[in-house]
Formats: sequence, structure tokens, C-alpha cells
Amino acid sequence: MNAYLTFDDSLAWLAVTAGLLLLCALVLGRAYRRKRAADEAAHPAPPRSALALKAIVFAFLVLCLLDPLWSGMRATPGANRLVFLVDDSRSMTIADEANGDTRGDVAARLLDHQRSPWLVELDRQFDVRTDAFGSRPRSLDGGDSLAFAEDQSNLAKALASLRTRLAGSPVAGIVLLTDGNATDLAIDAATLAALDLSDLPPIHPVALGGRASLPDLAVRHVGVTRSAFEDAPVTIRAEVAARGLAGRNINVELVDESNTVTRSETRTIDGERETVAIEFRIGHAGDRPRFHRVRASVQLMENGEPFAEATLANNVRTVVVERTKGPHRILYLAGRPNWEFKFLNRAVAEDDELDLVALVRIARQAPKLQWRGRDGGSGNRLFRNFDDTPESERERADEPVLVRLNTRDANELAQGFPTEAEELFAFDAVILDDLEASFFSYDQLALLRRFVAERGGSLLMLGGPQTFTGGGWDRTALAEVLPVNLGRRESSESSGIEPQRLALTREGLLQPWVRLRATADEERTRLAEMPGFRVVSAIGAVRPGATALAETVDEAGRRFSALVVHRYGHGRGAALTLGDLWRWQLRREGENDHDDLGRMWRQTLRWLAADVPERVRVELADGAVGRTASPSAPGSDVRFGDSFGTGAREPSVEASRPGGHGDSLAGRIANPSYGSVSIRVHVRDAEHRPLDGGTVRVTIEPPSGEPLELLAEPSLARPGMYEIEYVPRVAGAYRVRAVANDGDGEEIGADESGWAREPDATEFARIEPDRELLRELAKRTGGRLLSPEELPAFARGLPMTDVPVTERVATPLWHRSWLFLLVLGCLAGEWGLRRRRGLR
Repeated sequence: MNAYLTFDDSLAWLAVTAGLLLLCALVLGRAYRRKRAADEAAHPAPPRSALALKAIVFAFLVLCLLDPLWSGMRATPGANRLVFLVDDSRSMTIADEANGDTRGDVAARLLDHQRSPWLVELDRQFDVRTDAFGSRPRSLDGGDSLAFAEDQSNLAKALASLRTRLAGSPVAGIVLLTDGNATDLAIDAATLAALDLSDLPPIHPVALGGRASLPDLAVRHVGVTRSAFEDAPVTIRAEVAARGLAGRNINVELVDESNTVTRSETRTIDGERETVAIEFRIGHAGDRPRFHRVRASVQLMENGEPFAEATLANNVRTVVVERTKGPHRILYLAGRPNWEFKFLNRAVAEDDELDLVALVRIARQAPKLQWRGRDGGSGNRLFRNFDDTPESERERADEPVLVRLNTRDANELAQGFPTEAEELFAFDAVILDDLEASFFSYDQLALLRRFVAERGGSLLMLGGPQTFTGGGWDRTALAEVLPVNLGRRESSESSGIEPQRLALTREGLLQPWVRLRATADEERTRLAEMPGFRVVSAIGAVRPGATALAETVDEAGRRFSALVVHRYGHGRGAALTLGDLWRWQLRREGENDHDDLGRMWRQTLRWLAADVPERVRVELADGAVGRTASPSAPGSDVRFGDSFGTGAREPSVEASRPGGHGDSLAGRIANPSYGSVSIRVHVRDAEHRPLDGGTVRVTIEPPSGEPLELLAEPSLARPGMYEIEYVPRVAGAYRVRAVANDGDGEEIGADESGWAREPDATEFARIEPDRELLRELAKRTGGRLLSPEELPAFARGLPMTDVPVTERVATPLWHRSWLFLLVLGCLAGEWGLRRRRGLR
């Protein structure tokens, strides 16, 4: 309260007061002069400070005739609301006080009127409301009590709810009792400047916890990365945070769905606060999503007893490994029979993830004007006398002779290279080997370009006399799909006499699908033992944005790009300038030699087909609140959202704190989690255009109970997307399967995915209070960060602060005890000074 001094409105006593002040001054001055003159010989003179003290006493007594008032503004009793917002989540059960009390015990004690007398005064001054928040806010004024059993701390949701409920009401402030570990607040420095909480009343956080140093081991984040590396195509990365465990050993295990430990690592913790990164490499996922748990523990103590941690709820994280989406279909086109196809076909023959379909030309079309033979026939003489096929049904001399291998049926590729998008887009990648551009029509080249740019497929061109510039590809529409320029040559073609060695670039050593050995030294040793290659096509410079992963080195030490890749549209373009990779296989000697060529082809083909989108794709994200569907499974809630953002499934999936699309405060309070999962199904037609008008049925398998089948609704935000919002209620692993049908009822395809609901892992992600977040909330709203000991003094002074509804309070100065004490002090001081001089 800004206090100030006022006087009575009547000024009748002003002249009298001024006269009395003057008279008192004259009387005091004369009295002290006489006293000084009378005692000058025997005693020292009275000090001037004694005169000043007595003058102050008379001045205050005379001024009281004007009826001075001590005035100020204070909160109008009962007119302002004051909200106590209490964290009711399980993190409040952590006992880190010196006396063993939990954070919840401290909060309950602060809200107990019998143990907190200052609450009684607050009830007289404010309209006090008490709310609790966990997964959702609730009022405690109706008789509910704090249980500290909620598995979420949705602070942003609670603040948003208060903002709505208190809109237009005079609110003095929000007293927030929490440890700050909210599960729906993103904490990063980049969004601090954008945080906007100006529409909220002052927030006064009371930071609970953190008095004692508690040892704790927590699995913070778990991520999955899929690669084309043959030995370990799936990498699970875990981030384990250790606190107060210096000198101790920790075990980190990877556990599969059958509760079997498949991988294990032991690390020694050196510092008091340390974060350890663990990687587990596993095989393919199979035809269904698989769930793995990363489990961390501290080794037993010397006496065999378990080590006591603050909590064990954050020691396990579950992550889903997406299913293998093979077999990936790859179309191989060769201009002539060669050794390359033999070894390529052998490499993928036993790989269930790859399906190689070949179209090999064994004879070119006859030159113009030479279609008829001497006997007058127009059929190709290559097939003469082989069978009794009529002349009219044989391959004509003016057409190339193509051999189809590994086709799906007798009709696939029956007319040669596809001319329709529906047939070509059924493949994931296309490989061109020693085939000139004139083999294709203009429409086929345009279709192949669409295959990469729109469908998202991959194109790989191999070296040879009829590829790159030698095959006239520099004058086609497909030239820009390749990652190299074909106009100006970087080098001349190999003469076939001087072999060129292969070497990986720095970028190539970092790519798992390019490497064949575990370490860089082993990789360089392998390259040194490789044979020299004699068929190397000439190319131009690498295009901007493309990456050279391998080079060839001639005897003069000159380097030329050998393997170059880049992104084009939604797909990939790659160039491999070597045309005689089969020489690699001929150098194998001894029993310990590796099948390096076969492994290289398998990894390359997997990389080509890895991220090619399917016609039906399930995407999971945190959902937004929409309208509720009916029926729903017991213990769950299903909602159909109205609009969502877009995005493709990334090859790396991280099991960490969600980021949804619900109500949120600006800036740092971003994407509060409502515990819902938005299931989005992207459906495309045969030409991979968004398909509307179809039906999508989604089956959700909860951890317990019967599967729930629902019909997804078309999205209004994106064509070809169907969505459902599902609210899981039980912790555990959830599977989801989507089956899409077109408008005629024919099945297009299906996709599966899954997620794990682990509220405890998120709630106990960190155990120390997040004072940074609480300090930011107080600073941005004009509040004050408090400790539990500071709360009583703060509460007593709260009515005198700047609140919405105030009233003027004026009390006579006579009623102020400090005035009486001041007068007594001045008189006592004046008397003491005189006695010190020996005066009476």
C-alpha cells in the first residue's frame, strides 16, 4: 500500500498551529540561552542536539491539532479473488525435505488453516478459491482432498482453464504450489523470448522440493532410427541421466515384448550429474510393430541390497519399432545382358525385404528399312526355328527383344517399360544399367520423372557406355533428376587399360548404407584390397545440394565422383558411375572373405526404397480436443478432430514428451498434452494422388481388453487424410491398424503402427524442481517466486499490494504507535544528553 499523510479538510486551526509553533520555538530558544548563561561557569553548555530533539517533540504535539491522517489504499475485503493452485500429481510424493516430508506434505501443511494462521486473515480479505491440477483441473472447495495420485501435471491446461473461468473477475493473483515439473510445458531457451502471459493475473509460484540431494537414475529419451545397414538396420538410442551416483555402475538393458533381455550395457558414472548415451542395434522389425523397453538400474550395493533411488518410476521407457514394409519392389532395366545383373540378382534372391523385377534387352530393334528378311517376314530372326509361334505373334524386327524376370504375373511389363503411371508407380525404385535415352519415348521419360518427383520413388543410374552423357541423357527431361551435370564433363571415360581405385568421401564414411565395416580404419583397409575398375562413365560436376559419397582415383592421383546422391522432389536421384562392379566379386579368395558385393547391393537397394511412401500410411501425433465419437470402448474416449497440421512420418521416432495441438499459451507454454493421440491415415490412389471418397477402418488394440474398431472421418485440413482422436486411459503399449478401401469398396492397402503410454516416465522425467520455469512464470505475469518459508509474510502483505478492487483507508496519526514511540524517544534522548553534560 502506498501510504501518505493528509490533514483534516478544515484549515481553521492552521493559523493557531503556526502561531503555537513559533511560540514554542521562541520559548525553547530563550530557555536554553538562559540555561546556558546561568551554568556557563560551572557546567558545560547544553548540546544543540538536545534542543533539536525537544523541538521535534513540540512540533509533533502542535501539528496534531490539524488532525493528521495516515492514508493509503488496500484491498477491499471480499471483493478480490485469490486462487491457490496445487499440483496434485505423483511427483509431489518425492520426499526430499530434511525431515522426510514429501512435497505434498509441505503443500498440505501450507493449506491447513490450523497450522497456517495467516490463511484465516486471507479469508477475511479475499474470496479464496483452492484448485488442484493433474491430468485436468478440479476444485477443492466442494470437499475434495489432495491425493497426489495423478499421473500427469498439466499446468498449462490448468492455467488456460483459470484464464477462461476468471475472465472479467477481479483476481488478486494465483498462488501456485508445485515443483514445476509440468508434463505439458516445453522447456527450451529459444521460446523464452516469445512467452506471452500478459492476459493472466500475477502468478506467485511456491517452489516445493529440492532441499536434499537425492540420487536418481532416469531414462530421459529413447529414439529409434532405421537405416539400410544390413547387420543392424534398427538403432535404439537411449539418454540416461544420473544424479548423485558418482562412482557407481549402472546397467542399461533392452527388453523385448516377451520380457527377454536382448542387449545389455554397463557404464560407470564419474560425476554427480552425468548423462550417458546408450545405443542398441537390432535386426529387422518383422511384419508388425514391435515394442522394446529400455530399462536402467543401479548395481546392487556391497551387501547385496538394492540401491535406494528417489523413485523407480522413471527407470523404464518403451519405444515402438515400426514394422518392415517390404518387400520393396525395384525395377531393373538393362540395355544388354551383363555380369552386373547376375550378381545383383544373386544378392537379393534370399532377401525378403527386396523384390527385384528385371527387364533386360537382349537384342536391339533392327535399323529402319531392314525390317523384312529375305523371306519377306517381319519377325525377329532371333526366334526363328525355336518354336511354332506364328509370325504375326513373334517379336517384330523393328522392336527390341526384352526379357522379363521375376514379374508378378504374365501381364506385368508385357509391353515393355510402363507407359501408365499406375503400373510404374507400383515400384519403389528404378535402376538404369547401360541403357541409352532413346530407348524411352518422351512420355516415358516424363513418367519416370514424375515417378521420382511426385510418387517419391528413387532412381539409380549405373555406369556404362550407354549411360550418362554417352547415352544421350544430357538432352532429356530426366537429366535434372540425376545429381550430376551431364553437359560439361568432369573427366574422360576410362580407357579400359588403367584401372581406377574406389575411395569413400568423408560424407560416405558417415552413411551406414555406404559402409561395409564397423570402423573407418576397417573400411579403408577393405577399399585398399578392392580391385581396380575399368568401366567408369564420364560425368559433369556435382549439382548444388548433391552429395558425393564415393570417388575413383586414377594412377595419377586425380579424383572423380563415383557415387553421388541428392533429393529431387519427393524422391531421390543417384548416380553410380562404375560399370564393372562385378570385378569386385571375382577377387574373393579364402574362407574368411566377405560377400561385400552382395552386401553392398542389398544396402544400396534398401536405401533406395527406405523412405518411399506407401499408398496407405498411418501417422500418429498428439491430438486436439474435438467432438466425441460413439460408441467407445470402456475406459477410453474417442474423438474426431476437426483440423490438424500435416507432416510425414520421419525415419527417426522419439519417445519423449508429446507435443500436441490443443489449447496452449503462447511461446514457451506450447502444445499442452491432453493425453490424446491423433491417428491420421494418409490414403493415395494408384497414381499416388490423394484419395478422397474412400473408407478407412481403424482397429486399436489396447494393452488390455477387446480391440476397438472405428471408422475414420475425412479431414477438412488435407486431402486424402482420414483421422481419429483416441484418448488412452491405461498405461501400456497400443497397436493401431488401418485398412483403406476406395469408393468401390476394393481394398487399397493397410498399415500398422503403435505407441506406448507411459505417464510415470514423463511425470518423473526429472525430480529436481524446475525453478527456471517457475521464475519465468512469475516474471512474465508480475508475480514473485517464493519459498514455503516466505509464503506467510507474503500473504500478510498481499492486501496492501496492487490488486484490482481497492478502497481508501485513513487512520488518525494519534493511533499510530510509532508516533508515540517517536515522542518518547525524543524526550528520552534529550534528557540523556543533558544528564551526560551534568545538567538538570
